[in-house]
Amino acid sequence: MKKIIIAFVTMLMLAGGYEAKSQINTGVSFNTFYNELSPYGRWVDYPQYGQVWISNETGFEPYSTNGHWQFTNYGWMWVSDYNWGWAPFHYGRWTYLNNYGWAWVPGYDWAPAWVGWCNYDGYYGWAPLSPGIDFNYTFNSMPVNYWRFVRYQYINNRYINRHYQQPVQNVNQYQNITVINNTVVNNNTTYVAGPAQQDVENVIKKKIEPRQVAFISDGVKKTKLVNKNEVRVFRPAIVKADTEHAQNGQQLKQQPVKPASVENAATEVIKPSMVQKPDVLKNQPQVVKQHQAQSEATTVKKQQVQKTNDEQLPELKKQRQPELIKQQQDDERQQEQIRQTQQQRQNEARQQEIIRRQQQQDDASQQEQIRQAQQQRQNEAKQQEIIRRQQQDAARQQEQIRQAQQQRQDELRQQRTQERQMKQQESKQENIFPKQSNERPQQLPAKQKRKE
Repeated sequence: MKKIIIAFVTMLMLAGGYEAKSQINTGVSFNTFYNELSPYGRWVDYPQYGQVWISNETGFEPYSTNGHWQFTNYGWMWVSDYNWGWAPFHYGRWTYLNNYGWAWVPGYDWAPAWVGWCNYDGYYGWAPLSPGIDFNYTFNSMPVNYWRFVRYQYINNRYINRHYQQPVQNVNQYQNITVINNTVVNNNTTYVAGPAQQDVENVIKKKIEPRQVAFISDGVKKTKLVNKNEVRVFRPAIVKADTEHAQNGQQLKQQPVKPASVENAATEVIKPSMVQKPDVLKNQPQVVKQHQAQSEATTVKKQQVQKTNDEQLPELKKQRQPELIKQQQDDERQQEQIRQTQQQRQNEARQQEIIRRQQQQDDASQQEQIRQAQQQRQNEAKQQEIIRRQQQDAARQQEQIRQAQQQRQDELRQQRTQERQMKQQESKQENIFPKQSNERPQQLPAKQKRKE
């Protein structure tokens, strides 16, 4: 009886501990992700990450396609226009798989976005944080083609995809990169909030007000900008089973699962939905005995299975040795393909950069030719203006000369007219008064004339 009471109290304490843990956990379940995202993509079991999700969208790139940045009370949040955007852009991480493209690795903590930020020569940049990259990341922590860049003034533009800068593969061109790791801790979850509000306002010369994030657990799942002050985000409601599934899902990723038997060791995979939560025991001794008997039977069965596995494990390893070697070779080939693909992308990017530079040089040369032609036309116009002014000066001088000659001719005519008039007057006077002799008669003195 004493043992039963102890077992009963112990299980009640475990149940109470489970309830307390469920209340503080804010994660969602893998089943929720699986059911909600299956219509929009496919789930793939990848050796390195487990179950990953691949979108059906053609040309899709995370935090780049069909969305934009919005400044909120949680920091810079990616507002997706996809109906399924509430999940992959606010939970988990993104990575690029060579055979599949961009793949989403589920996570169970919410954030406005799981990206890294940087500042570069008048541009803001961001890139998805891949699994395993912590918040002490550097620019080179992610491949160069993961980064997106826009001018400062377009960071909060509704149509930000129209302003992306062409990615450059040559890392040496990024000499002034400054990593922005403004981390925020919210509900025990750490994430990068992006550029500070004051910094953005200083560079765009404009005031920005953070929108308040309002979480909804039902209705339309698409993120919606309600007004200038609010953005509405879907976030699933948390229930006990979902919380336990999320916890078990995280443990399955961290710990290897032992096979239940040798026959199905290579194929059996334990899913989070297979883990069941024990019912909370009530004060009934019979129920306690039943649970105790089940627990003992389960323990014995596990010991038998473990013993069988230990006995047959060497043989199993021997049988799986070719498969492991083949898998290792496939991984090596896949890594080589990834390396070749990255090298090809780098070569293409270098070629694009060479073409871009050549176009810039051609444009600069063409602009220089246009400038020289304009300068030549200006010089010709100036020369023609000088010639025109010289011709005007010459014409004025000729006019002055002509006027001076005309004036002299007028003066000569006037002088000749005056001479003719004077001669005519003299001639008239001679006709009226005859010409007298110049000799005058000699006159006697006045006294002598009187005596005589």
